[in-house]
Amino acid sequence: MRGQLGELGGQVLPGVANFLLWEHPEGGPGTRELVTRCRRHGLFVRDPGNMGTAADHRMIRLAVKDAETNARMVEILRTVIP
Repeated sequence: MRGQLGELGGQVLPGVANFLLWEHPEGGPGTRELVTRCRRHGLFVRDPGNMGTAADHRMIRLAVKDAETNARMVEILRTVIP
């Protein structure tokens, strides 16, 4: 999943938890809009700015799931980011 997100642009931050923080590419929707677009497709991602962190405004948090679900999440992201 990390590699697939990297193909979409932006940067995936390293970590050891069951989620990835992805700095999505500039030029697309802001984080709030991206979260809203994802929800319309049944993908619920988090805006880490809402979690009391000093996260950048271009970050989203994605839970890591099984391979099939991860692939579906990336496909939705490809759809919602022009």
